[in-house]
Amino acid sequence: MRQDMPAKKMAPELQKYVRFATNEVYKAKVRRVPVWLSLFAASSLALVLSLVFEPIRRSLVTLPLGVLSATFAVLTGATALKSTSRGRDAAMIRQLKFEQAVSQVTKLEMENQLFHRIDPVAIELLESAARSWGRVREGLTGPEWGRADLPPYLSQLKDQAIRASDEGMRDLLVMASQCIGEPQRSRGDDVKGVVSRILEFNVPQTLDSLKELVSADWKAYAHQSPHGPAMARHGLVITDRLDKLARLVESKSGEIHLASATHGSFESLETLDSALSEFESLKRAESEFDGQIHLGG
Repeated sequence: MRQDMPAKKMAPELQKYVRFATNEVYKAKVRRVPVWLSLFAASSLALVLSLVFEPIRRSLVTLPLGVLSATFAVLTGATALKSTSRGRDAAMIRQLKFEQAVSQVTKLEMENQLFHRIDPVAIELLESAARSWGRVREGLTGPEWGRADLPPYLSQLKDQAIRASDEGMRDLLVMASQCIGEPQRSRGDDVKGVVSRILEFNVPQTLDSLKELVSADWKAYAHQSPHGPAMARHGLVITDRLDKLARLVESKSGEIHLASATHGSFESLETLDSALSEFESLKRAESEFDGQIHLGG
């Protein structure tokens, strides 16, 4: 049943990351499509060949189509085993968990249930980490990091930082998805309680209930997950590392920008030197003129 929700919305930084994650999931699924299409095409080709070459199969003695079919079956089986093995790979399992977590969070947000069904610890860590993730992305997409003469080691550092921030958010989102469940309280039930007291003309209790209802934070209604302590313990480590990475990226971006601005000679120095020289010449000329007037007097 849909619950009445407090006026709480996802932070803009977290919204931006969820959109990014949703796009990443879509691209990952698109990349996996050719594998299935290839298997389907191979199976279709085998069927067509078996129909087209059926007369030949009957006439062949030394190389019956059964041998070819068996060979194809072995190759297809090997491909299937390889695909299955790849599907069981740790990286694939991690990717599938991430996709599931993105789907859960997106669904809850669309249903306006995110802040009712997820542990407050998880959502606050996600929002904090998303802010740092956004700072890393913003810092590394600046013009100073896109220069053609950017040293190779800085280019590698840029890629490494982006990958690290993405992976940190992935792990945090998967952890947060384990902290989703039923809310501990229903604001709608509390409202019904206040209404019933009004109908009973129980004014003192009604006023107390109204004060509690108005002042209650969304956390008082949100799901309290048994995984909350673990989420806090491990999630704080990731959040802290992301914050440190963001600060280092911002600092390095400033250094690169300054180095770019001070690279080479300054045309302004020539202009300034020329202006200073003119003023000094004028000052000398005026001094000499005053001296001549003084002698002449």
